[in-house]
Amino acid sequence: MQAFIRRYFSLTFIGLCIIVVLLGWRFGLIFGGLMIVWYFLRVKFLVRGCTPVNVPFRERLREVALLYKYAILWFLFLFSIFGILFSVYIAYVENLLLGLLGAGTFGFTTFTYGMMLYLRGRTREKLEYD
Repeated sequence: MQAFIRRYFSLTFIGLCIIVVLLGWRFGLIFGGLMIVWYFLRVKFLVRGCTPVNVPFRERLREVALLYKYAILWFLFLFSIFGILFSVYIAYVENLLLGLLGAGTFGFTTFTYGMMLYLRGRTREKLEYD
């Protein structure tokens, strides 16, 4: 599963860059849509037969936070705040819709990284490294 996800993101990123540069954004949208369909079909195939486990959101987020170093989480958190500020600037100066979409996206990532920092900080004393 991890190998598929790594391969999917690599192919999607490289493919989108090449297609958008060579053919334009309309073909990029088509390619992106096909890649999303491929991803969901492949994941559905890979997880068939597995029993679903209901893990709370906070617990899943804590497990992901433990994979990152504390300094990296802080960098991502601060970068997301910078993204919000830049998006607000874009909304004010250039394009309101684009700025609001960017601010919403970076707002969500800032919230997520903030929760990860909070949960990581609560379990920090249990870790021997960092």
